[in-house]
Amino acid sequence: NMLPSYGVQLKDVHYTHDEPGKEIKWELDAKKVIFSRDRSIIKFYDFHLILNSNGKREFDLKGKEGGYERKKNMIFLKGDLIA
Repeated sequence: NMLPSYGVQLKDVHYTHDEPGKEIKWELDAKKVIFSRDRSIIKFYDFHLILNSNGKREFDLKGKEGGYERKKNMIFLKGDLIA
């Protein structure tokens, strides 16, 4: 749960994750984003997450806190969500 000493903190962020050859793309809007020093872990707060598959919008999630681990290619969400 603890973020290793952070390297960068940003506010009002729009991030798009799109991997070549993959059908799923996701977009994240967040009020605050914190990157670990090595940028392998991203924590985000007051977010809106949009998942797209094959160019079509699949679903949206809104919540208070989440994270993304690049090495595992996994998104983690915490607390109540609005779908």
